[in-house]
Amino acid sequence: LKPGSAGPRRGSPKGSLRCAGGLASRGASAARAGGRPAMMRSQPARSVASAAARVFFHPSYHVDLPAKHRFPMERYRAVHRLLRRLQEAEAAPIRLALSPRATALELTRAHCPEYVNAFVQGRLSEAHQREIGFPWSPDFVERTLRITGGTLEAARLAVQAAAHDRSQPTGADSRHDVIGWGVEANQAGGTHHAFADRGEGFCVFNDAAVVARAALTGTLFARSGVGTQGAGSSVREEQDGSAGGSHRSAGSGGAGGRPRSPSDATSCSDWQPNAPADRSPRPGLPVRVRLVYIVDLDVHQGNGTAAILGSDADSRALTLSVHAERNYPWRTRSPSDIDIGLADDVTDEGYLAAVQKGLSALEERGKAVAATLAEERKDRDRGCSRGSELQSEAREDHPAEPDPSSPAQPGQQPLCTSPDGGLACDSTPRGSTVEPEALLSAGGDPLAPPPEVDLVLFQAGVDPLRSDRLGRLGLSRTALHKRNEIVFEWCFQRGLPVVVMMGGGYSRPIEHSVRAHADVFMQAGQLAKRRQAVGAGWSLLAPEPLA
Repeated sequence: LKPGSAGPRRGSPKGSLRCAGGLASRGASAARAGGRPAMMRSQPARSVASAAARVFFHPSYHVDLPAKHRFPMERYRAVHRLLRRLQEAEAAPIRLALSPRATALELTRAHCPEYVNAFVQGRLSEAHQREIGFPWSPDFVERTLRITGGTLEAARLAVQAAAHDRSQPTGADSRHDVIGWGVEANQAGGTHHAFADRGEGFCVFNDAAVVARAALTGTLFARSGVGTQGAGSSVREEQDGSAGGSHRSAGSGGAGGRPRSPSDATSCSDWQPNAPADRSPRPGLPVRVRLVYIVDLDVHQGNGTAAILGSDADSRALTLSVHAERNYPWRTRSPSDIDIGLADDVTDEGYLAAVQKGLSALEERGKAVAATLAEERKDRDRGCSRGSELQSEAREDHPAEPDPSSPAQPGQQPLCTSPDGGLACDSTPRGSTVEPEALLSAGGDPLAPPPEVDLVLFQAGVDPLRSDRLGRLGLSRTALHKRNEIVFEWCFQRGLPVVVMMGGGYSRPIEHSVRAHADVFMQAGQLAKRRQAVGAGWSLLAPEPLA
């Protein structure tokens, strides 16, 4: 729904949930899309459903707040109602889906167990709860878990789309249910003010940091009940006539209730984050995320995200924040990899130029990190090759009878570990167990390195709007629409899967924020359709592909 355009088309039966219409011819669509980017490879024709960005939502996103509370909780329902109307009128290439809960293990990849447990169990101090800005309740716990879970699930599906396309042999018939073509969204999230041991600024858990850690540690696909055979096996879509399924309280317990306490819970002062130390591809994983780009365009600087990910010795999560320099946060600001602070009442043109500048700088930073990773890979491969030669020479000089009680059997390949403890080279023993579900293509080699891809997390806050009471930038809705186009074009030209997080929006009247939020989801859907029309062409931001 572009600024100034007419509303959704009428005439579809009320309550009918359909994707956008059939796919136009590849040639015509590619022409309208401006042609195939140079970095994109040819893809076989596909017989799949029309592309649409999945937008995760749950009715628990809305909780009742005290009267005169300054947070506009009603915007979640308002945005959802608008998206439903657009989808019912077949005007939006989106598909609404239910957000799952995040688990305690997932949360403790970015947050210390003591903090996670204290929040879930309602043991935070009043002062700490005031810093967050919301009163505690079981419903609020449910809301928080669903928001983080929605972003995690969106990231899993976006990365899975890239993994599937990369694993398909030429001419393969793709029948998977990856409808988003690497473009997924959460109608909440972008909680970038949450730190590892505390929350603030309406943020409890930092979904971007949780996703980045999960992606970089190879655990994004380790979610309970989540398979690797396509989205249809695990994603619950919103059904006609419901607001999104049952709404169980987080305090109700059971398998779907509050997350169980981690057994290794420690105080935050003793806790060491589950940092992404393994830089080596693990055979058997459906895909490996090499770099994560956080593009944070909320009006407020992403202090929590920068603090959590900036503490990692591993630099594979890169953060960009374009924000109002004189706005919140003031006391707890943490430096991102790239920070661009803007003056109050910046012009639309000045803001868009800053976004372009930030993305260019982020790409250059990514290329530098990718070059370092490539050199490290080559060093490990040379070391593994030399180690194998030495072991072969030792066996020739001192032949030994095979020991039946030893796990090392004839035909087994030598193990090789990288300095950081991760597996490198062709290091899986021939007799090892690899789950067949992890192989995305028939006849796949369980010892082959998984496909690699870089992931973008887009915090698409609309609080830079002129009507926003907590912003200071004074932008038009047209400028935000153009901003979204810039980010999506950047992802499209480089073949990067992207997850959209809704971010902030506090306009008076709130309808201004609601329409701007709907814009970004509509544009995400158009990106999915555009990718389907020309073929995804997943690539890496690197001087050369990694072997």
